[in-house]
Amino acid sequence: MIESVSLAIILQNGNVNKQVVQMLKVLDRKDFVDFVEGFGNSASQFVPSGVFGFNPSISIQKLDVSFAKNLVKRVSKLELIPIKILLLKGFESVGAYLKEHLDPIGFNTIIEYTNPDSFHQKARSADLYFYGWKSDTGTSFDFLKSAVYSSGTLNFGRYSNIQVDQLIEEVENSAQEEYR
Repeated sequence: MIESVSLAIILQNGNVNKQVVQMLKVLDRKDFVDFVEGFGNSASQFVPSGVFGFNPSISIQKLDVSFAKNLVKRVSKLELIPIKILLLKGFESVGAYLKEHLDPIGFNTIIEYTNPDSFHQKARSADLYFYGWKSDTGTSFDFLKSAVYSSGTLNFGRYSNIQVDQLIEEVENSAQEEYR
């Protein structure tokens, strides 16, 4: 069972544009959980409840298709914004679901399916990819170190923030459990 359902927007320049994140309002997370027949829970963040680092004050974006359509028109002069989504083979129904929900708001959704052995390499050139995470440590540290840290092995979008890196390094080098 998927611990949580979340979609990550990974922009190639490593900057997460708040307006782009707001476009996720077109995806009804409850509907998506229903679509995957209960194999997940709606999520507002990568860290699931019950794992240290979960922030209960982060709320789930509410569905607002009109908002998303207007935002797409404001941020792009293109009639349709091309967006490449990478999924593993076997997730064709998820790809169809995403295309069905993204195209009507102004995207030209291109879905690429790949094998697990080439996923990491191809994720570097995708605009979006479907990604699952399971904490092995009971904290969010392993996720942050791998996917958010500037030189993290799973930081495919090349996100970089010196302050975030310093916090991750401080936590990694701290023996104090409460601080971590």
